[in-house]
Amino acid sequence: MTRASKIDEDTARPIASNVSKLAYSINDAVSISGLSRTFIYRAWRVGKGPKRIKAGKRTLISDESLRAWLRSLEYSEPPENS
Repeated sequence: MTRASKIDEDTARPIASNVSKLAYSINDAVSISGLSRTFIYRAWRVGKGPKRIKAGKRTLISDESLRAWLRSLEYSEPPENS
């Protein structure tokens, strides 16, 4: 039997520690990414947020989409003037 490490906020069910989620709720995405809900929703408003999955009334973000979007936000630091 797998040991649960935490409780899913949306379903109140235990999440097995050895199972990766394929999609996250908005709350999970905020927690995982460290970004605010406002930042994500503003990005969607201008067409630049992660791809969404609608499942009934729920909005989900796939793990792959969240990771790709976070990579797109990365930038290289400009070299220091010497």
